[in-house]
Amino acid sequence: MKDLNIIGPYLGDPFLYSDWQNATVEFVGKLATHHEIVQKLYFQPFSIFLEEFCKISSDKRLIFNIKLTYFNTSGSKHLLSFFKLLENYKEKKSLNLVVNWFYFDDDDDMIDVVEEYEDLAEIDFKHNTISDRVYWSQLNYFGDFISETDNFIFLNEIENIENNLENSLNKQLAFERIESILNEFDKKLDFIYLFKNLIYKRLHFVLAQRKNISQNVFQWIENRL
Repeated sequence: MKDLNIIGPYLGDPFLYSDWQNATVEFVGKLATHHEIVQKLYFQPFSIFLEEFCKISSDKRLIFNIKLTYFNTSGSKHLLSFFKLLENYKEKKSLNLVVNWFYFDDDDDMIDVVEEYEDLAEIDFKHNTISDRVYWSQLNYFGDFISETDNFIFLNEIENIENNLENSLNKQLAFERIESILNEFDKKLDFIYLFKNLIYKRLHFVLAQRKNISQNVFQWIENRL
């Protein structure tokens, strides 16, 4: 079964990923994106994932974690669509669903929002408060970082170097340049160290979609997962 690893092309697009072997899906970052993006890029693949998951899983137990630091009015409507879809699978496909909603512990408005969703969708939400300000601050920054395409522009340089390795006069220098680029990126993540693993999970997926990326690059990333 293929896992989800989705993020849209715009700032404010959330990161939706899954680990089906551990029966977990996470929605992380911020949700302030275009309607057509959510429907095509997020909702449809998520529907397919649920369908396949219910066929494969023996107990159909799925944990859905929500770690959104912000969502606008449009985002709130998209969330309701996700919850209605989950409600449908819970009722018709016997999905054994656990929804964990994480929010900062002094956010009374978010408590009200979660309770409203409980009334609109027949789903029990488990409230999980986060009191660690460092964690919450980095989670908030993660939402911006992961959806900012400029933060991953270095991948184009790596791909270009690897595409020209056969014609390179000094392959060792080429490999050293790639390692230098990756190390610079790693250092950039010092401000978001609590979410390095998630970023490298995304990076590994993106590189796998590109051609001619060497195993050395994947090994460098996998060592950080």
